Order: sequence, then structure tokens, then C-alpha cells
Amino acid sequence: LNMLKSKLSPAITTLMYHSSIKKKERKLIIEQFKASPKAVLLSARCLDEGVDVPDVDTAIVLSGSSSKRQFLQRLGGVLRPQQGKKAQSIELYLKGTVDEKWTKKRRQKK
Repeated sequence: LNMLKSKLSPAITTLMYHSSIKKKERKLIIEQFKASPKAVLLSARCLDEGVDVPDVDTAIVLSGSSSKRQFLQRLGGVLRPQQGKKAQSIELYLKGTVDEKWTKKRRQKK
């Protein structure tokens, strides 16, 4: 996350949300994020379940999951319907990696 944050412009409010942060501080980070319309929230698998950020309109997933349920949980807060909201998700993976395999598997129609 630190490397990704270092690649973003210092002019962008960038907040990090991960398992090393105490619960109370995580709550404050989510409140800061909700109060900052142009903020970026970086997370490492901590937003999979139980965190609601319905105002988010774009999710960029950099780490895949073999679990379709986990993937849907991860995107649930972003794609949750809201009047006037147009949400999008972008999934990035490296060709020839297990993430590519998982992405293709999740997208197969049964």
C-alpha cells in the first residue's frame, strides 16, 4: 500500500485502511473518507465485509480472489445502488498469473 500511495499525487487525499490499524482508527479513516469527496481509500483486503462506503463510485481491485463470494463482498459497498449514482469497478491483474486465472474463472457463465 505504501508503494501505491507513493505513486499518487501528494495533492490527492490518500487514506490507508489495513489490518494493522486499530478498529477505532479505522472508523475515523472511513469518516474522513466520507467527508472528502476526492479522497482515495487504499485497502488490503480489509474492506471485504462489514464496511459500508456507499458514496464510493469507483473501485480498482489490484488483488484478485479465487472466491466469487469474497470478490462480490469486496465490491458490494461500491456497487450498492443509490439514486443518481453510476458506479464502476476495474480489476487489474498481470497476464500469466494466478489472478488472471481467478478473474477468468469468476467471469465464466455457468
